[in-house]
Amino acid sequence: MGKRIIMNRVKKWAITSGIAGGTLIGLVFLYLAFLGAITVTGYSEDVICSGTLEDPCYAFINFTANEDVFLYPIDYDPYGRNITIDFDPNVKSWKIERSWNYYPYDEFPGPNDWREINMTTNCKGTWCGAPDNTGRTKYSIAFREGRDYRIRITVFKINPDDNIKWSAFGIDPTFFGLNNESLKKE
Repeated sequence: MGKRIIMNRVKKWAITSGIAGGTLIGLVFLYLAFLGAITVTGYSEDVICSGTLEDPCYAFINFTANEDVFLYPIDYDPYGRNITIDFDPNVKSWKIERSWNYYPYDEFPGPNDWREINMTTNCKGTWCGAPDNTGRTKYSIAFREGRDYRIRITVFKINPDDNIKWSAFGIDPTFFGLNNESLKKE
């Protein structure tokens, strides 16, 4: 049976579970792992990044879908409540992407092998899990049972020196500012 993931459901779960911090998009993957809907196979650690066009901040999560999962748009709510995704401190912009071409896990997708998942609208192509290109779906993306996925979150900072913490536990990293001495860029 598939999971229909509506953002208000994730937010309610985080509050009732006592998870105090984090952004909604980070909590979505934590929620899916908690439910057993996905098995996380890898994720990125804390990094130093400027969060500019030349040096964006990237967070990665790799997982296998244990059942069909449907993520609905951020503002999709049958009760009309609005949900936002927050970063602390705030960021200039962010996007979530999935790798498009297949790569073994010892290889890394190239810069043109990522497709943006528009979390403000419905899926309009087979690449995001729709059966066709008509746009008749209500979900933003579907993760299909038994398939492996690589997800990348790209963040652009307002200030390159900002330290951006945006979720709970070890799955979601901190994007350290350029002046941070706790990590050294290699």
